[in-house]
Amino acid sequence: MLLSSQVPQIRSVVTWGAIQSFDRFNSETRRRWRSHGYLDVNRKTQEKPLRLKVSALDALDRNREQLDVLKAMRQSSIPMLILHARQDRTVPLIEGQNLWQCADQKLSNFQVIEGGGHTFQTHHPIKSPSLPLLEAVSRTIEWFKKSLPI
Repeated sequence: MLLSSQVPQIRSVVTWGAIQSFDRFNSETRRRWRSHGYLDVNRKTQEKPLRLKVSALDALDRNREQLDVLKAMRQSSIPMLILHARQDRTVPLIEGQNLWQCADQKLSNFQVIEGGGHTFQTHHPIKSPSLPLLEAVSRTIEWFKKSLPI
């Protein structure tokens, strides 16, 4: 999404549970992050948290303009399919709806996958794909068939 208006080779985009903003941390979290030099992000499906160094926060602050997702959506003029699971607790459904509101709605579509959360009921390692994941893959393939020239 961020590069869709800048890279002419990008002709269509599909997002799965995409965020509307990289600015996801309140002032207290940012303060602790800077104080400790890192932020541990708990991941429910993993034993070990994801550790973000303070350099990641610095990069977010330094690149705020380039990381403005909603602005990128407004500037893009290519077809976009925004897929979001209704039960996504990691990235709320409203964020997908907000992305779609900023997209060119003549070219784009917003679709909700019922069942499953942010990972479409799929966990690592994948033993067999879930129905929500299969649906997301199917909708993605159909979108690219429809939106990309052969």
